Amino acid sequence: MAIAAGAYVVQGESLFKNTTLSTAYTSASEASMLNATLVDRALIVSRVSPVRETVPVWVTAYTSNPSETDSTPYITASGSVVHDGVAAANFLPIGTKFTIPQEFGDKVFVVEDRMNARYNKQHIVDIWFMNKHNALTFGKRRLSIELL
Repeated sequence: MAIAAGAYVVQGESLFKNTTLSTAYTSASEASMLNATLVDRALIVSRVSPVRETVPVWVTAYTSNPSETDSTPYITASGSVVHDGVAAANFLPIGTKFTIPQEFGDKVFVVEDRMNARYNKQHIVDIWFMNKHNALTFGKRRLSIELL
């Protein structure tokens, strides 16, 4: 069974079918809720792929508005189409996965885009938002990211 980074694994016996259960959940509370309602003698075994490193960064927000991007506002530097969870950063390799627990809980972001070269060597992560209002509301915040 493939298990996502940061998932919790619950193993035990089902109350309804005398079978062994092994399921991955994205949060401890979700796993605990299942433990309380569906699983007898369940055990949270481990959190898969623990956080490698916590890095303090400035987190900013951007949209696909042409005034904020290059000539291909809906295509990231990695070649993907922008979507929820896309991040731009120049100090991390393309494909780096991370969370921002203070603001987004267990949501996983992936570095798929780059920022203007003037931001090279700066610890800034730019999060893609679908609309300008939400991006402006988010603004610029000093937060810690957890590299996965």
